[in-house]
Amino acid sequence: MNPSLQQIQSLLETLFLAFILLTFYLLFQSRIIFKRIEAKKYVHRLEKETDFFNEDHLYTIIYDTFETLQTAAVEQRLDIAKEYMTPAAYDAWSTPLNWAIYQNGYLPPRHTKISCCWIVAIHADLNKQDYFWVYIQGYHDHQPFIVTQEEETQPIGSLKPSRKINRIINNEFQEYWKFIRQEDQFYLDEMIPRKQMKVRHLKSSINL
Repeated sequence: MNPSLQQIQSLLETLFLAFILLTFYLLFQSRIIFKRIEAKKYVHRLEKETDFFNEDHLYTIIYDTFETLQTAAVEQRLDIAKEYMTPAAYDAWSTPLNWAIYQNGYLPPRHTKISCCWIVAIHADLNKQDYFWVYIQGYHDHQPFIVTQEEETQPIGSLKPSRKINRIINNEFQEYWKFIRQEDQFYLDEMIPRKQMKVRHLKSSINL
């Protein structure tokens, strides 16, 4: 039986949508790859000036930080992550996890793996703070869980209750991490979901 005109039209629409989605994905990936290549050139230039910006050393910092955060979450010893993070970053990272522990008495066991880790921007300046950005993609081997938090939406003194919101801790993630230099050590300072980051704002520069 020959497929009907309606079936063919539906198939073509599906293929067209898939093509559009693939185009956007490749466009995004191409921007990230370009930023990675650019940052790699800057890192290699910095390696000639100082050992502190050695590429292997920077990736060791990234992976050590990542592994420590996972250990802290799995073993519910969040404080051990403080050694690798700025106070602001630690508060932002630990708050939803502490809420999950408070509400459920525990965190669902999870083991996280990185599928992609690239330095995509680096800034070295004698007169300003050094930092670099990393694109990290990975997944957790647990089912997503929901953390319920109260968000103050009414003016102080209002009799209306605050609104409860649900934050979903998913099993996949794509994030940008920013590491800043304080004295002789880099610390994780920001963790931004991919959808909230504009890739074009990531720029590498050197001023030594």
